Amino acid sequence: MKYDVAIIGGGPAGMIAAISAAENGAKVILLEKNDRLGVKLLLTGHGRCNLTNKTPDLNSFINALGINGRFLFSAMTKFGVEKTMDFFSKHDLPLKTEENNKIFPKSDDGRDVLTVLVNCLKKNKVEVRLKSTVKKINVKNKVIESITLDDKEKISANNFILCAGGKSYPLTGSTGDGFTFAEQAGHTIVSLFPGLTPFILNDSKIKFIEGVSLKNVLLKATLNKKLIAKQQGDIIFTANGVSGPAVITLSQKIAPQVNSKLTLTLDLLPEINTEEIDKYLISLLAAAPNKTLQSILNELLPQRFVKYFAEKNKIDLDQKCNAITAQERRTLGERIKNLDYRIKNLEGFEKAMITVGGVNLKEVDPKTMKSKIIKNLYFAGEVLDLSGPTGGYNLQICWSTGFVAGVSATTQ
Repeated sequence: MKYDVAIIGGGPAGMIAAISAAENGAKVILLEKNDRLGVKLLLTGHGRCNLTNKTPDLNSFINALGINGRFLFSAMTKFGVEKTMDFFSKHDLPLKTEENNKIFPKSDDGRDVLTVLVNCLKKNKVEVRLKSTVKKINVKNKVIESITLDDKEKISANNFILCAGGKSYPLTGSTGDGFTFAEQAGHTIVSLFPGLTPFILNDSKIKFIEGVSLKNVLLKATLNKKLIAKQQGDIIFTANGVSGPAVITLSQKIAPQVNSKLTLTLDLLPEINTEEIDKYLISLLAAAPNKTLQSILNELLPQRFVKYFAEKNKIDLDQKCNAITAQERRTLGERIKNLDYRIKNLEGFEKAMITVGGVNLKEVDPKTMKSKIIKNLYFAGEVLDLSGPTGGYNLQICWSTGFVAGVSATTQ
């Protein structure tokens, strides 16, 4: 049997591509290597599924994706945030907006999102094949003739959509197969890095503050004293480094540049400058002249962190406030504003939420998601060199590119 459209990958991009193609009247087959659809989808938002991000306008969304964001402009005009929300709302999934414009199902259960997609696949008579691993793409004269499965069965179709995901969370089946298939078809792959992942820092004593969290910290990543990226928000220390929303978002910005010379600086009180913090410390010390410095710092920072902070910066916590010199006070303020580390590495793909890098966007038509090399190949989702910060951006990339690819594969 020959299909109109064959889709490799049953994640969010693959499912929405199958639905949009089938709604256009195509005979569609969806191939998934796992024994169920949407395995990785169910992990997003800690199982709650952060569907998208309701940014103030399209340009704000595009800008949040960085230098490659403009590629998504056309797809977002066809199937953007509002249409994504409408799609799920019309299929009886109530949504809600949370902090930082994050959109979740009101039920706080990602399984409800998956149920909507699976029901739509059934309604539109998409043939879903589970436990179907693609082993080879058979290309001749820049046209895919068929794909070969692990059981040697060949699937033929007029058009193919590659939605095989990236390399993050390999236990979900995202093992980078899509990049291999794209390369076999003649596409180039922009270097791959784990994105939205914790940092590993060069501090062996950081393990003693594992689990300590700090609110509203400013993180700055510098290379040879040049600012590469910055991010403000909450962090949490791990056994070998640091994680949390601000770290996760910053990691996506610096992933391609991580090396032994990359420095991470924490500003523990970003809302006030160095001069203001010195005045603040003067007032605190003057108000409690006979107290120890530790008692003062305990009012500013978590107690476990204070002890670590003091050791790291060789600060005597038992010193009385009235005995602290002006230079010692200024040095303390400087350390609060500039706590430095070397970034040894990012946690690997096992802990990364997304893959940074992928199919070179110069080889893909942004209006259709069609390959510029293979006449009947389309791309969608994480396999593309397109990624965004945490907060629903990366799922929206899947919805937009998947929808466009599905429609284009039935009309091109």
